[in-house]
Amino acid sequence: MANENQAKHLVAVVGAGPAGIYAARQLATSGVQVLLLNRDVKPGGLAEYGIYYNKYKMK
Repeated sequence: MANENQAKHLVAVVGAGPAGIYAARQLATSGVQVLLLNRDVKPGGLAEYGIYYNKYKMK
C-alpha cells in the first residue's frame, strides 16, 4: 500500500525495454504513479528485435 509521500509523485520511465518495464512495474507496485514512455509502438527494446550483429564493432 502506498504511503502519503509516494502518492504525490509521478515518475516518467523513458524506454520500454526490459529494464524500463521492470522499473515501471516495481514503482507501480510500490504505489508510485508511473508514466512509461517509448519511441516504438511495441515494448521490449532490443529483446523484441534482437541484438545488432555488429554491435561490438560499433564505436
